[in-house]
Amino acid sequence: MKAILFHNPGSGTGEYGAEELQAILRLAGHDVTYCSTKSSGFKSALKKTYELAVVAGGDGTVGKVLKGLKDRSMPIGILPLGTANNIATSLGISGPPAEIVTSWTPKRTRELSVGVAKGPWGKMNFIEAVGFGAMVDATDSSIGENVEGDHRLVLGRDALRKALKKGKARNLHVTIDGKPITNKLLALEVLNIGYAGPGIPLRLAADPGDDLLDVVMIGDDQREGMLDWLGPAHEETAPPLTARRGREIVIEWKGKPPMRLDDGYIDPPDAKTKIKLRLSKDKLTILLPRGAKSPAAKRKTRSAAKKKPATRKRTPAKPGKAAKA
Repeated sequence: MKAILFHNPGSGTGEYGAEELQAILRLAGHDVTYCSTKSSGFKSALKKTYELAVVAGGDGTVGKVLKGLKDRSMPIGILPLGTANNIATSLGISGPPAEIVTSWTPKRTRELSVGVAKGPWGKMNFIEAVGFGAMVDATDSSIGENVEGDHRLVLGRDALRKALKKGKARNLHVTIDGKPITNKLLALEVLNIGYAGPGIPLRLAADPGDDLLDVVMIGDDQREGMLDWLGPAHEETAPPLTARRGREIVIEWKGKPPMRLDDGYIDPPDAKTKIKLRLSKDKLTILLPRGAKSPAAKRKTRSAAKKKPATRKRTPAKPGKAAKA
């Protein structure tokens, strides 16, 4: 297949370079055109059509490519090379690039919706989430900038804990499909996928390919529960927050709270502000590697394994003797 490889050479630890990634794709039978996301030709490359688009990098790179592709009918392969890899993880994609590429098949795909945020700035697309409050503080790019991998995730989660502990609840007026919810919130996240921020599984039940956005809200009364949940076993249980789903989410507020759209930040105007969030009708088709499972399915599998009752082997009775009870 004629494929284009979008690659961020600065993603992760640099373990996989441009030449190796191209070689992996060529060995799998693809005719590869390479494009660095740092190059001057990146924007023009997003407008072209190929038989396959491959993106290698972290969430920032993956999101930038997925939002920027003009032809959304192209199948897309994701090679996660970042720290949190929220997008890939939410889709059930993990593993070394060679293992992922060699197991791609047109029959094993998953749809991914693209979010649209409309506000005073106009329209902007998003893949991960739009958020306010504590999660915004925890996704500051300067947190753990001198470390990589799980070390950076630990620092990010600790930053979220600090933000929840010290944060002040803010009045946010949320309307979900016409139904208003007014509350003082420590954090609000409108999710398109299950993971957000520094690899936090906020809503594993979120389906990246359905027509619904997942709204998660952390109120002042849920502060202590969330602080307890942010421990080493947090992925084993759902977080103690309020969750709703809807097709159109409207958020109104006064003042100037920082707002996060994917990994970018927007400073709203000082006056009263209103934004509308929805999902685009055009969906992306993501290639899945062999054995890919959604995070929610993995959690159910682990829970079922834990609850499975232990069995005892019964020794058959010898001829002529009664079996012991």
